[in-house]
Amino acid sequence: MAITAKKKTTRELADAIGISSRQLATNFADGCPRTSVAAIKKWRAINVRSRTKSDGELQEALLRAQLETERQRGIKLKAENTRMINRLIKKRIVQQDLATVYSLMESRLESLSTEIAVLVPLELKDAARKKVENTVRLALKGVSDTDWIGESNS
Repeated sequence: MAITAKKKTTRELADAIGISSRQLATNFADGCPRTSVAAIKKWRAINVRSRTKSDGELQEALLRAQLETERQRGIKLKAENTRMINRLIKKRIVQQDLATVYSLMESRLESLSTEIAVLVPLELKDAARKKVENTVRLALKGVSDTDWIGESNS
């Protein structure tokens, strides 16, 4: 009777090539030969992609993850903008309201000099009236020269 070499167990073969016995069992199920450590290493070199990624692959994976995060953020912001759009006041309405306020303020301020002149002593009336009129004129000019939402009022 010839003496044959004892067959190595899956654990012994796995230890010899530096992988887990579970991984080696998966390789056997995928067609890896059981004949020798050299045959297993050769089969794995051809059929098993290394689990370690190159720096370029890691960088690409990181950029893809960042891109996906930004894409999700963009989707969220777009949804929020869509939800908020109806809460905005139309430019035309704001301009009309500002014009109305300006007109009311202008008429009220123009009568102010006369009202003040009535209240001050006679010798100060002309000086008070001129000072108030000048101040009101400058204030109204400042307001009328203001660019209201992209539209000039002068």
